[in-house]
Formats: sequence, C-alpha cells, structure tokens
Amino acid sequence: MAALEYLAVAIHNYHESGSTGMLHVPVAILATLLDRLGRYEPAATIAGFASGQSHGSYDLPELGTAITASARSLANRHTSRFARRARR
Repeated sequence: MAALEYLAVAIHNYHESGSTGMLHVPVAILATLLDRLGRYEPAATIAGFASGQSHGSYDLPELGTAITASARSLANRHTSRFARRARR
C-alpha cells in the first residue's frame, strides 16, 4: 500500500533529521489510516502517542475522530468478549 510507504519515509526523514517536534504529524496520519483499515488496536496505541504531542489534534483534526472510533470499536469488542465469557 503506497500510503504506508510514504508514511514510513516521512517518519524516517523526520527522525533522521532530528525534527522530533514534527514527528507526530505523520504518526497521527498513520493512526488515522490504521483506524480506517479496521486495525483498531494499533491505531489506538499510535494515536495515544500522536495525541500526547503538543499540537496533535490541531495538525490533524481527523485524529480525534480516529481515537473516538477506535475506542468505540475496542470497547464493543471487549464487551462482547466479556459477555461470551459470562455465558460459559
């Protein structure tokens, strides 16, 4: 997938240049992409890092949406798992 390759290059370039202040932007985009692909657990983990940076939600408003969607999906998945265990 081309988007993942571009994000890998962007993250690598920011890291190699020492520009850690801007690293959260491609990381936030990665979290949003993973959320859209239905990879909620990795998306939530990466979004936690990206949103913890100073301007994460200002640079990418979609990050807030991705965090909410991932949290909702994970909550539903865990609730279903607990319900199945309770029925046993």
